[in-house]
Amino acid sequence: MNSMETQPEKVDLPVVAAIPSYNMAEQLKELLPQLLREDYEEIYVLDDCSTDDTPKVVSEIDSDISVLENPNNRGAAATRNLVLQIDRPAIIHFMDADVELLSEGVVPKIRRALSEARAGFIGGLVLDKSGVQSVWNYGPRQSLANDLSARKQHRFGALLEQDTDKARRFRVETTAKLEKWPNPLEEPARQEVFWVSEANIIINSEVFRGLGGFDPSLREHEIQDLAIRAAEAGYTNYFDPSVVVRHKEVQVRDYNRRWAMIKAEAKIARKHGFRRWLSQGF
Repeated sequence: MNSMETQPEKVDLPVVAAIPSYNMAEQLKELLPQLLREDYEEIYVLDDCSTDDTPKVVSEIDSDISVLENPNNRGAAATRNLVLQIDRPAIIHFMDADVELLSEGVVPKIRRALSEARAGFIGGLVLDKSGVQSVWNYGPRQSLANDLSARKQHRFGALLEQDTDKARRFRVETTAKLEKWPNPLEEPARQEVFWVSEANIIINSEVFRGLGGFDPSLREHEIQDLAIRAAEAGYTNYFDPSVVVRHKEVQVRDYNRRWAMIKAEAKIARKHGFRRWLSQGF
C-alpha cells in the first residue's frame, strides 16, 4: 500500500470511543459514564460473547450506546475489528474496558494527537493501577535483541514496585539497552515509537481498515503485528501523553497469558520472517 496516495483526510472527522469487552459489565458501569461526559460522536461496546449481563448493563447506562457482538468468543484482536462495521470514516479511540479515563476535554486532544499527515496509530499514556506510568506504554521493533531487552524492562518494572532508588540505578546501568523503552522515572513526552499499549489507542478508521485491522488469530501482541504492517505501509506511530487512562488490569480470561505471549511472538516471527527477527527486526 502506498501511504502517500491513500492517506485519508483527518480534518473534522467524528471521534468515536470503542471498548472491547469480555465479562466486564462491572467495569463498564464505571467507564461508560466517564465517556458520556466527553464529546464522543458515538460510543461502541465491542462484546466478545460475554457470559455476564453486558448488553443489559450498557442499555441501562444509556440506550444510545451501541453494542456490537461477536457470535462466539474470539479474543481482543478480533473483537476490536468489530468497529470496522462502522460505515463512515471516523477517528477511533480504543480503550480497554478496565480503564479509568483521566483526561478531560479528550476529543480535541485526540484530534491534535493524530495531526501528523502520515500518522498510523497513536498510543496515549497508560498508568498502572497504582497510578505510575506503565513500563509497557510503548516499545521497539520485534527482534531477538529487543525481545531480550524486554526481559530487562520486566526487571526494571519489578524494581519500580519495590525500590525506586534501585530502579533508578538499574536504569542508569542499562540505559543503552532500554533507550527505546518507557522510563517512568522521567516525564512522558510525545515521540515516535514502534508499538503502543493496546489499552489506549487512537487511529483513523480508514488507516485501520486499509491495514486490515488486527490479526484475529492472535490472542496477544496483536499491536506489534499491526505496527509491522503500518511500518511496511509507510506510516509512523507515536506515543502521546495528552490522553491519559489508568489501567486497573482486571483479569477475566482463564488462560496462561505468558504462554500465549510466547506463542504469539513465534507466530509473528513466522508470519513476517524468522531471519528478520534474528537480525534487524520487523
